[in-house]
Amino acid sequence: MGQRPAELTPQASGRHFLGAELRCWRQQRGLSLARLAARVYLSPDLLGRMEKAERAASLDAMVRCDEVLQTGGALARLWRFVNHQKARLPANTRR
Repeated sequence: MGQRPAELTPQASGRHFLGAELRCWRQQRGLSLARLAARVYLSPDLLGRMEKAERAASLDAMVRCDEVLQTGGALARLWRFVNHQKARLPANTRR
């Protein structure tokens, strides 16, 4: 039996929302973290940390996830939005 997935809080920040969307797309496509990670050339640990917003995602990683998950570019567009919003915040409030 596998580990129970961590509860996500997409309302907490843009990074959290991106992670929740990544998990949603992955689950809709019926892929485990390990399977998606192998197909996008990332470690399962890193991909899981992106989903839980413990690690910032890169645009390159989101583009590769978009391709494998066939999202039509949704994750890369969301990444650009999140990073644009983050860049507009004062430095002491960025996360």
